[in-house]
Amino acid sequence: MKIVSVVLAMLLIVVALSYASLYLDYQHLENSYALQKASYEKLQEDYDTAQKNSTANARLVNPHGQMATKPGASPATPVNANEPKKTDVNKNDEFSNLQKENLVRTLDQKYSILFKTLTLSKQDQEKMRDLLMERERVLGTSSVGYFTSEADIKLNIEKQQELVSQIDHQIAQLLKPDEVKKYELLKDSAYEQFQMNSFYDRLGDKGSLSEQKKNTLLLSKLEQKQAFAHLLQNSADDIAGASTEEKKFLADKMHEALHDYKDNYLRTAKANLSEEQFNILREYEQQQFDEIWQSLQAGWQIE
Repeated sequence: MKIVSVVLAMLLIVVALSYASLYLDYQHLENSYALQKASYEKLQEDYDTAQKNSTANARLVNPHGQMATKPGASPATPVNANEPKKTDVNKNDEFSNLQKENLVRTLDQKYSILFKTLTLSKQDQEKMRDLLMERERVLGTSSVGYFTSEADIKLNIEKQQELVSQIDHQIAQLLKPDEVKKYELLKDSAYEQFQMNSFYDRLGDKGSLSEQKKNTLLLSKLEQKQAFAHLLQNSADDIAGASTEEKKFLADKMHEALHDYKDNYLRTAKANLSEEQFNILREYEQQQFDEIWQSLQAGWQIE
């Protein structure tokens, strides 16, 4: 039972801190849906044409899979059934390109604040982007499935976290100390950036914000999130293994910490927004933080 609690606690941390990527991935998929649909239809059309052109030859294949010969014709060369068709290769290349475009778009949006201030050589910039793309691939790999045991889930999460830590270390070696600090804030900020963009959409014609103010709001929120995440990670095992009364006491402490996260961030926001803009943000963020707390309560099995 204790193992189950530990596994659930680890999963809760992963879900709470990685909830962001799911929302942003959905946004990216939605934005590229039309392109993917058009590409697929074109590839399907090419594939159907190729199938029709090969129908006559297909009728000449005997039950043993070798091409039969027409009267008076020379014996045909045996067909290599394992050789990929040209249309299949094209489809794989197209899908691979779409994946790469999605990753590039993700990196450009997530790390735009960092990229603008980097002073790396061209070689180190390429190395860093390759590492960032590999990091996104690792995080995008599911470690939980219908047929995954609890032991496998724990092992998969540990392996995934180990790989990500190794990549983070390699990236840190390329950056200056102040750049490392900014990278640490941005590396898992997909959901927070999605939230900020949703807030800007809600503002509508109530006033736009400068890039400087947007960056200030985002970095302030990420700094508060980082502090809360460290506290959450350090307290997760204690909460999972606590008695009912102790669990409620520890959870109340975490609830206070979550309030501090929200209040400190809103304090910075109030200094950078008009009264009307701030009221819109406060209402929006209250809903977001309520959802975070409900998720934590469910994971800890606390009402």
